[in-house]
Amino acid sequence: MRLIKPAAAVMLAFAAFGCAGPRVAVNRQYDFSKIKTVAVLDFSDINVLRGAGSTVADEFTFELLSLGVKVVERSRLNEILREQNMQSSGLIDNAALTRTGKLLGVDAIVTGTVNSYNVQKETVFYNTIIEKVPQLDAKGKVLVSAGGEVFYKDRHAGMTQETRLAEAEVDVSARLVEVEGGLVVWASVYRYKTLDLLTARQAVVHELSY
Repeated sequence: MRLIKPAAAVMLAFAAFGCAGPRVAVNRQYDFSKIKTVAVLDFSDINVLRGAGSTVADEFTFELLSLGVKVVERSRLNEILREQNMQSSGLIDNAALTRTGKLLGVDAIVTGTVNSYNVQKETVFYNTIIEKVPQLDAKGKVLVSAGGEVFYKDRHAGMTQETRLAEAEVDVSARLVEVEGGLVVWASVYRYKTLDLLTARQAVVHELSY
């Protein structure tokens, strides 16, 4: 992905965009250098596998830390949400996010929605295993040519080899809400398909974060 030159590590993480990557919208008038510390909220996962939102949030925390962004421990965030009688998912409105962010002392909050998180289809292939065995004559002796070459034939080995190919898809929408004014300053969505959920999830979050 082609990066915009950052004013801070957060700009590197959230203001990146590219032609073939995620769809991204950035408030180019916003000064991303103001953001020093962020919190990552569990993503909404109402219509997908339960727990996917928390898993995606964990991936975002890892990616942001690897980019040098300061991230507040999610247990602190969840504790404040419980105290405020709010759910710990991406369904919280921006006003509530602003209040929560100020209580946490962070500059911005990362949140969003897991749109899809599943194995769409699985194809199974069965391969019969064949082995080569010497051919025998009527007396049970190995057949050999005049030149001393042994004659072989194919024999079913009585076993099959099973190969499973799955297509996993992860689709995530993410946004960055700055706490001071409650504005969405960055938003992006990305979908990735591959053979397993782990790879798909990591690819989506990496592309969205970097």
